[in-house]
Amino acid sequence: MDEVILHKYGFFDSFNSLAFEDKKIVHDFNWGNRNKELIVYCIKHFGLNKDMITAINDSLTTSYPPFRLRKELENFYQDNPEQLDEHIKVSKDNSLNIPEALDELHLQVCGQE
Repeated sequence: MDEVILHKYGFFDSFNSLAFEDKKIVHDFNWGNRNKELIVYCIKHFGLNKDMITAINDSLTTSYPPFRLRKELENFYQDNPEQLDEHIKVSKDNSLNIPEALDELHLQVCGQE
């Protein structure tokens, strides 16, 4: 029910725009860490897209990556290897910089580079 209400009022569109299109998770260490569960929720319920993957990759390869977000993503991807595989595939297909932590996790979980 909560998700329906949030959709109705455009919360997820606004969050997607702020977090991924505007790259708030890249430029604000604390914001990325504070919103780690919501970021994973969006991946889980709405799937990955290029904007999300670009922002996630950039946030994890910046000088000060949000370490709590990184850990949350690693845990999620470990439990959802098909999502990790998609993340890596889209990154490679679009010549995006793949974070070392996700590349190593992909090798462990999916047995691929």
